[in-house]
Amino acid sequence: MTTTATAKVYAPLSGEVWNEDLYSDNTAHVIVKCSDNPVSGHQKPIDIGASANTDVYFNGSAQIKSIRTTRVGKCCARTGQNTHGPWHQSILVRLYKDNGGEQLIGEVLYMHLTDRVANGHYLLSDNNAESIRKKLGKLPKDLCASASDYPGLDCNCATQKCCSEGVHVHMQAKGSGLVRKGYLGSGNKKVKRGISSIYEWTYNT
Repeated sequence: MTTTATAKVYAPLSGEVWNEDLYSDNTAHVIVKCSDNPVSGHQKPIDIGASANTDVYFNGSAQIKSIRTTRVGKCCARTGQNTHGPWHQSILVRLYKDNGGEQLIGEVLYMHLTDRVANGHYLLSDNNAESIRKKLGKLPKDLCASASDYPGLDCNCATQKCCSEGVHVHMQAKGSGLVRKGYLGSGNKKVKRGISSIYEWTYNT
């Protein structure tokens, strides 16, 4: 008899959901592409706002036994554009059912990070906890509000969706059976790190 399991990725920080499929002006939320290590097939974006220097964690359920982290840069940047330091830096996290990192569940991109975790394969132990975690980095200062901290800024904050309009982490994901939990339509925009589910993958075991 076939049984199923559901792997979950929880909020990487405590904050407020700003955008899901649409921005507040009803235009489509940008699916980020990264030129120095291309990602593809991602969907279901979400932005979660918090304050600068907030730690950003991978938080997952016990079905996720290990992860691989890859530093990805030049995300959402035009050709020849100044990459604005951490605002165009991401961590790609691939999730696995096994300790060896061979049975892929899916992946999540976390964008707008500084002090990023090194590339590597990390084993995760739940220790009977609801959520297992690995620190990925921190949120930087806002790009548009802190322009003096980003020499050579050529991003038009008034018109370009890839410019920061407040401190937040952008997430997007891929994988078979992927579901993103919705918060904006529920009237509750607040999420809690390691508790509020963001992405879920249901698969046969």
